Amino acid sequence: VAFASDSEFVILWDIHTRTAKFVLVTGSVCGVAYSPDGERIATGGRDGFVRIFDTQTGLLMWDLEGRHTSMRCIAYSPNGQWIITGYLTGELELWDMNTGELGPIWIGHNDSVTGIDFSPNGKWIASTSFDRTVKLWDVETKTLVLMFAGHSEGICSVAFSPDGSQVASGSWGDIVRLWEVNFSATGLDSHDSFASVSTVVYSQDGRHLVSGSMDGPIRQYNADTGEQEVTFSCGLYRASCFAYSPDGLYIVTAEDNDITIWDTSTGFPLVVIGGDKVVYAVAYSPCGSWIATGNNTTVALWEVESGEQIHAFTGHSDRINSVSFSPCGRQIASGSEDGTVGIWELSTGEFKQLVSEGQCWVGTVAYSLLGKQIASCHGDECVRIWDVQTSKLRCTLMNNATVECFALSSCGQWIATCYDSHVELWNCVSIDSSRSNSNNSNDNNSPEEWRRKALIQGLVGGAAFIAWRPGTLEFATGSMDGSTRVWRLQTEPKILVEQVWGIGPAALIATDALFEGAVDLSLVNRRLLTQRSKNGRDLLGGVGVTPDGRMDRSPLEIS
Repeated sequence: VAFASDSEFVILWDIHTRTAKFVLVTGSVCGVAYSPDGERIATGGRDGFVRIFDTQTGLLMWDLEGRHTSMRCIAYSPNGQWIITGYLTGELELWDMNTGELGPIWIGHNDSVTGIDFSPNGKWIASTSFDRTVKLWDVETKTLVLMFAGHSEGICSVAFSPDGSQVASGSWGDIVRLWEVNFSATGLDSHDSFASVSTVVYSQDGRHLVSGSMDGPIRQYNADTGEQEVTFSCGLYRASCFAYSPDGLYIVTAEDNDITIWDTSTGFPLVVIGGDKVVYAVAYSPCGSWIATGNNTTVALWEVESGEQIHAFTGHSDRINSVSFSPCGRQIASGSEDGTVGIWELSTGEFKQLVSEGQCWVGTVAYSLLGKQIASCHGDECVRIWDVQTSKLRCTLMNNATVECFALSSCGQWIATCYDSHVELWNCVSIDSSRSNSNNSNDNNSPEEWRRKALIQGLVGGAAFIAWRPGTLEFATGSMDGSTRVWRLQTEPKILVEQVWGIGPAALIATDALFEGAVDLSLVNRRLLTQRSKNGRDLLGGVGVTPDGRMDRSPLEIS
């Protein structure tokens, strides 16, 4: 048995004689791992070194230096060919034990890696982190194939079951969770990425949907069927935002300082524009000749053909989270962390600032169909609608939590807001002008008001991004668990929302259900149903929608 403490030694104990066999001098140790044949022991040091010792002699065989000094965990592969190490930076490194050479390094988590393990067949790596996720990686391609989210606190350890069908994870909250490793149920193969969705965007003709992930490729799907059409990027491309060109032939993406234009038919990059500032928002002009980007405090205008920056608009005092062209292409609206919505006249460079109440940050901004209004979401749980000409606030939509994102339908009659695991649907309805002041004090005598019509609750993986499909009452949601779902809204004879298709984790969702005679379920799922079938909402989470936001107890999603 190998024992490591906070000192600079690892002690090998003989379990038969209960005496110390060797004392290995290693430096400060964060983890130890035996080779499968027991002939070697690997130690991971906080100094960034991996040291390999002979367990028969206690002699140091290899002293391997890594790229970082913040190592946190280490594991041997079942065939002894590889060692995987995890770091405080969220990165993973793979070492070739045949040569002693350091192999690929990739970003695995948004926080410190706390545990790693190889699957029994050696094809997969499981990693855990303080970011509260469990991730499964393909050893050969180093790509993410599955992600499990559900812990409410940081995860400290992970282990595969002997047959590789399950992964166990333990958190600092004294919770151990068992996860079913079922690749066929997810619809993913070993080369698919399955990370937090960064954005979902429809093409203007409504035929295609693009979904991107924070540490994986960007994919284009058939909007009707969900069939994958094109993959943009090879390797780990961390696109934070993207937009379709008006003709649908190109998409523009932003990754840190770089702006890339891609061919949607081939998935290959056509133009890469290197900037000097991190880009947080991007938009195509209606004519397709210009691209607007938002960075720390500046809105930049780029010419697509030349890739040159034409103008930089200044006026915000903090990071710009969203940019949007007006339908006529003569204005750009921007939302910023400084709590303001800006309107820029492209012909003159004039800047008009809309100051929100309370100075809360502004997330998404969007123009109405005719460009006469701008909608914006704020950190105080509100979506506000502004009059472009007068700069006056027309109305305020009060949500139940901070809105992560919102989208305005192409018909201009519906707004969808998302927060946590909820989606709220708002409808613009006509009212008598004589009643406008009494019913909606923020509407400034407008002949319409926005009313909450439906609420979808308990979305597995949450809802972080949302987009309406042009010309229809369908919308797409992107989640932190990597799933993308498309929903259809029916308004007659009553409000009804149904899922059309989805890409992501397989999920069984129900409330107040009794299950009898279930077949073709895994052992874990059978036990869960037995344990929780009479109180499904505790574990499975209910999803339902009714008019006026009341909870529907009937199942909405079963996949």
